[in-house]
Amino acid sequence: MKAMRLLLVVLLVAYSLHQSPGAVAQANGEVPTLSGRVVIKASGTPAKGTRIWVYEAKGPKNFSVQQDRNGAFSISLPDGYYFVFVANLGLVPYAKEVSIEHGKPIKLIVKLEPDFEIMQDAPPAR
Repeated sequence: MKAMRLLLVVLLVAYSLHQSPGAVAQANGEVPTLSGRVVIKASGTPAKGTRIWVYEAKGPKNFSVQQDRNGAFSISLPDGYYFVFVANLGLVPYAKEVSIEHGKPIKLIVKLEPDFEIMQDAPPAR
């Protein structure tokens, strides 16, 4: 299970780094159709450094968005089905399927928990 989570995070990061600049999309004055906030479940504080990937279910398009300092994110997407992946090293990844219909906005509140299995494998702090 631990190896599967780590592999998922590594694959998502590697895939997003090799995408063309046109694949990254953030809201530019448009009404966001997918928005939300990513926090640490135990404390409610923003999960800094979290990355949000959105993959079109039936096509080659993918999008990526970074959260702001309060943990909030927003992105404008055309109607369709999408897979949303949220990952941060040391936290259990989050995945959800969403459907955007008629431009109706969707808001997600993602509460990530520490992944103690990965943290146990981390080298000791110096």
